[in-house]
Amino acid sequence: MIGNILDEKIYEKYDEKLKQVFKFHKIVRVIDNSLEKLYPVAIVEDNNYILFDLDKAKKKYIFIKAHPIKMKVPKGIIAAMDLDFYDYKLAAVISSEVLDDIEGYALLFHEFVHCHQFYKCELELKKGLKIYDEAMKKKDYMWELNHPFPYTDPFFVKYTLEIDKHFKMNEYQKVKEYYFHMKDYLNRIDFEYMIWQQWKEGFARFIENKTRENLKLVTNYQNIKQPFNRVSFYEIGSRYINLIKSNSEEQKYDIEDLFYEMLAR
Repeated sequence: MIGNILDEKIYEKYDEKLKQVFKFHKIVRVIDNSLEKLYPVAIVEDNNYILFDLDKAKKKYIFIKAHPIKMKVPKGIIAAMDLDFYDYKLAAVISSEVLDDIEGYALLFHEFVHCHQFYKCELELKKGLKIYDEAMKKKDYMWELNHPFPYTDPFFVKYTLEIDKHFKMNEYQKVKEYYFHMKDYLNRIDFEYMIWQQWKEGFARFIENKTRENLKLVTNYQNIKQPFNRVSFYEIGSRYINLIKSNSEEQKYDIEDLFYEMLAR
């Protein structure tokens, strides 16, 4: 069992798995600027976070500490979280089994993309959003998960069902028209929410699929269909960003510029 003193075999087990991060990182880091850096990893096991971070040379992960978990952590967790016991640094928090196979590393890099977003521009982008301003006034810190977007609105449903074929046929102008329609129809807060989810989660999924291709894994694509929900925006955003990039001369896209381009539609 894990307690204040961890069994040395636990260290060794994760040390070997974390060495593989560097192996796969060499393969995927060329994809995008968001994959250039590695970040801390906190592995959940026996009600503890087992925290690893990079050494000074940034060439290996070293054990930092074990810290008791104070809140319930979902089984199978894979998330980017700031750690209050580590100066609120962002880390990829993962269940112990995530790195048992190569697919888990693709998911780990997905969370590293979120770390990149956070450190590069996320808070500054949020500060320019009305939805964020309103949420902070209400102390609604869960707005990204719980905002009541009108997913069943007939206008939204009609045009969102149609966008699937426009993506598949690479009809960039039709897709841009969709966003013009949505910006005109939705209120500002709902439009901002839609774009925020499509940028934040859609970009991470877009990069995840690029890493999957480089690692010879099955890509993470889903059909755009009812019932729509927050996760629908992840897929739509991923496809939209792919379309934007395929119609751009820039091979590596600045994510801040990308957000403003999406929001300006």
